[in-house]
Amino acid sequence: MFKKESGITLIALVITIIVLLILAGVTIAMLTGENGLLSRATSTKEASDIGTAKELISLHVNNKMSEYYEKKYVLETATATDTLEKAATDGITAAQADNSWPANVTIASGSNAGEYDMTYTPNGNKITFTVNSSTGAVAFP
Repeated sequence: MFKKESGITLIALVITIIVLLILAGVTIAMLTGENGLLSRATSTKEASDIGTAKELISLHVNNKMSEYYEKKYVLETATATDTLEKAATDGITAAQADNSWPANVTIASGSNAGEYDMTYTPNGNKITFTVNSSTGAVAFP
């Protein structure tokens, strides 16, 4: 007599939609919240850029210091204008000219001789490091 029809009920459909909306809300919150994946990825990129800049600075300053000591003690071709501070400054200039230097990191001379300010532009984080004029060592906070 009556044919039994199979299908989805309106209540089951509404419950399914509600569950999907809850899952979508949780997923969006995980992506965009203060501690979400996108903000963590951004902060990780910033830390990576600063680390890259620090490594390049240290590498180039140390290379220029090695050149200075080679000129002074091995080749004996150092002039009166060759100083550790000039070697360190040349190393920083070389680091800035490097192709792998992050575009959003800048270095400018600080207020004291041998001191340089490194600024990461996007969030205005300022990192100061000092090049010791007697040893050429680069000190980071």
